[in-house]
Amino acid sequence: QVNVLAGQENPTAVPQSIPQTAVQQSIPQTVMIQNAPQQPEPEVSKNNTPRQKQDLKPSEISEILNGSPDISELFKIVESLLGTLNHTQQNSIIWMYNYLGLKTEVILTLIQYCINIDKTNSGYIEKIACNWAENEINTFESAQEEVQRLTKFNDFTGFIMKKFEMNRRPTTKQAEFISQWQSEGFSLELIGFAYEKTIEQINKLSFEYINKILLTWKQNGYTTIKNIKDAELDFKRNKKSTQNTSVSSDVDKYK
Repeated sequence: QVNVLAGQENPTAVPQSIPQTAVQQSIPQTVMIQNAPQQPEPEVSKNNTPRQKQDLKPSEISEILNGSPDISELFKIVESLLGTLNHTQQNSIIWMYNYLGLKTEVILTLIQYCINIDKTNSGYIEKIACNWAENEINTFESAQEEVQRLTKFNDFTGFIMKKFEMNRRPTTKQAEFISQWQSEGFSLELIGFAYEKTIEQINKLSFEYINKILLTWKQNGYTTIKNIKDAELDFKRNKKSTQNTSVSSDVDKYK
């Protein structure tokens, strides 16, 4: 019989997905997505890898704005979302547009997402922008799909943090476990039950231990809490039956 109690022994309000109309309302018709004239592709490096970010001087930024109506218009829209842009933010936008090659509507979708999750520092925005560039997320549709994916992951992570009573965001390793559980299709209910079993067994939070429990359940075909409780009950019954049989055998020896 398999012990279904455990594996072998020896990451605030959840952000909402961004409706297309919300971003569209922030973007003038001259840069709108589907019906807009085709925009020229921003410059990217020849080897298709993001260039190192440059620290442009204010005079250089002014020169770029004067020479590029598209970037100038992008600045105006971003300022309507974030307020007056500081020097770091100005550098960041130019880097995303010119060197990462992200299109206007993609940059705006990214910034709107970061506003929704209250993470608007340039470093965080640039990290996601670089990931999008590397994964060729550079259309409005693909950006929206990625935002929905990120939002679902945030929802998933938010539940786990609350259930696990975590006071900080998950570490990189813990986030990998969470992503794996989501990809494997484990329900939040089942993950919560695995956490309860972990506390019962070792009296502390352990992502590794929870993962072993979940994998054991999956290997045995248990997909619901009812499956697990039924299996536990069968295990106890069989164990008791085996013990009773053993006792009867011992008694028979003395007959």
